[in-house]
Amino acid sequence: MNYLSRSILFLFLFLISCGEDKKNENFQRLVGQLRKLDVGYTYDLVKENEENCYLTNLTSDTLFYNFNKFQIPILGILPSNGTIFSIIHLEPGEDLHPTIRTFDKQGKMIDEMFFDYSYCVDMNCNYLDCSEKMEIVDNVTIKETLKILIVPCDSFGRKLTDLSNVVIKTETRVKLLTIEPTGKINIRETIN
Repeated sequence: MNYLSRSILFLFLFLISCGEDKKNENFQRLVGQLRKLDVGYTYDLVKENEENCYLTNLTSDTLFYNFNKFQIPILGILPSNGTIFSIIHLEPGEDLHPTIRTFDKQGKMIDEMFFDYSYCVDMNCNYLDCSEKMEIVDNVTIKETLKILIVPCDSFGRKLTDLSNVVIKTETRVKLLTIEPTGKINIRETIN
C-alpha cells in the first residue's frame, strides 16, 4: 500500500472514530439529563402525566431517536449496571404509549419493546372502569397492570344506566418485562 493510500485510510478511520466519540458524548449527555426511575416508581397510563419528562432535543438526540416531526417525552432511565442503559419513553400516537429501549454504553440500541395495553383509551360500552399502571419492580423488571370492571351493554350497544341487577366482572392483565444482561427484553403475560 503506497503512502497516499495509507494516508487516506488513516484519515477515514480517524473521521469514523471522531464520529463515534461524538455519538458517545451525546449519548452520555442524554443519559445524564434523564430522571432515574427508582424501584417502586409508578406511572399512571390513564392520566398520561408528562410532567418532569425530558423532551428529546431535535439536534443532538436524533442519533438515538427518529422523531417523525414529534419530540419524544422520555419518562426516565432505570438504574443502570454501567453497560446497559434502559430508557422508557412515551411514544406519541393516539395516546402516549410507553416503550422501553435498551442501549449499550456507546449509545447503540440493542432492543425495543412497546408494552402498554391501550384498552382504557376507547372505554367500550361494557367497561365500567379501567385503569392501567406501570411500576418499576427492580432495575431489570417492569410490571404493567391493567384492571377492567366489565358489565354487559344494553341491546343497542350502550352503557347500562341501572346496574342493580348486573353481574360486574373484573379482569386483570399483567405484563412483566425483564431486561437480560445483554440488553435483550423479554415479556410474559398473565390474565385473571
